[in-house]
Amino acid sequence: MAETIFEAFRASTAAAPDNAFICVPAGTSYASDGIEWTYQDVMRRVAALTECYRHAGYGLGHRVALLVENRPDYFLHLLALNAVGASVVPVNPDHRHAELLYQMQHSGVVLAVALPHHVERLTAVADELAGQFVVLTVDSLPERLPSPARPAATGTLDRQTEAGIFYTSGTTGRPKGCLTTNDYWLSAGEWFFILAGSGGRFSIAPGQDRLFNPMPVFHVHAGVVALMPMLLSQGCVIRPEYFSAKRWWNEVSTTRATIVHYIGAVPQALVALESSPDERAHGVRFGFGAGMEPSIHREFEERFGIPHLEVWGMTEVGRWTANDQDPRPIGVRAIGRAVGPLEASGSSANTTATLRQEPKASLSSGWPAKILAKASLPAISMTRPQPRPGGAEAGGIRATLFARTKTGSSISSIGART
Repeated sequence: MAETIFEAFRASTAAAPDNAFICVPAGTSYASDGIEWTYQDVMRRVAALTECYRHAGYGLGHRVALLVENRPDYFLHLLALNAVGASVVPVNPDHRHAELLYQMQHSGVVLAVALPHHVERLTAVADELAGQFVVLTVDSLPERLPSPARPAATGTLDRQTEAGIFYTSGTTGRPKGCLTTNDYWLSAGEWFFILAGSGGRFSIAPGQDRLFNPMPVFHVHAGVVALMPMLLSQGCVIRPEYFSAKRWWNEVSTTRATIVHYIGAVPQALVALESSPDERAHGVRFGFGAGMEPSIHREFEERFGIPHLEVWGMTEVGRWTANDQDPRPIGVRAIGRAVGPLEASGSSANTTATLRQEPKASLSSGWPAKILAKASLPAISMTRPQPRPGGAEAGGIRATLFARTKTGSSISSIGART
């Protein structure tokens, strides 16, 4: 069994070298004809980058910022850095100077790889931090990379090795740095298989599925959840440059997507469009995401012919519930029940219950409830102000959901917090 993201990718490459792994729709600003790289194509590129990083001394305990937007470069550098034991810090391209300064200083990165139009901003931050990190342009890496100021730590790469830090939106204060291990990433992909085997609408066709996700890779939603099921199943990740409602159906159909993954604002934008034949010219088996407005749920499914599986999860947990068991509640924000090893327990004014796929108990119908979700597998920990060479321990992180329930039925979300 693979211990790291790179090892899992290497296994999939050996199993299906000619399968498509990364697809970019035609019409992007950087690839007008589109891109489709096989596992073998990507492995060649990753192997070359890995050698560059290893030769320069990057490895365990080092963190590298990636400001490459949603381009395939993200996946190439992620895999190469993971191969040598370094951790990635995906960066939001919309960050202003103060936000970049905080993220770079807080994460303690020793290198930043960026698209040309972001280099100047990152260089200004590096100067302010007295040379804490070096900035390189992804399109023109030097033949020999600059070596990090401190050597890599010694140790074995395994599932508990730090793999990346994702920063939350910081709506209630400064963004939290969510430190994720190889286990977190691999478990996210394995979780898709667990859901697929639970008897609901979630399914996966190894070597055949093509998952379309237009959301930014600096969040777990696209950076991990959309990537790992495909990587583990020799499937294809479809990465448009950004979300465009007007281009959605053309991109989905021409890239031969079989699964679509989005946030709630996407379906709302799609149903607002005028009807066209393109919206049925697809091969999508199901879509999933969080936050669809209940009032458009039925319209979305009937108009586009795509079952929407409402999910609920949080960066801190790395797994999610899904409203995918028939008969599915429609239009009520139903988010399903927990499937082991994800645990969800709820309490309301008059009772407490464990909420699982086969419910042994349910909360009283209609009562507001507080649902506590946790993963019994190692989850993540929050980063500390100073980086810890060699990685950090993975803690069991819990998330709280405020919800309403119906006896014997799914949980319906009305809010959440950590």
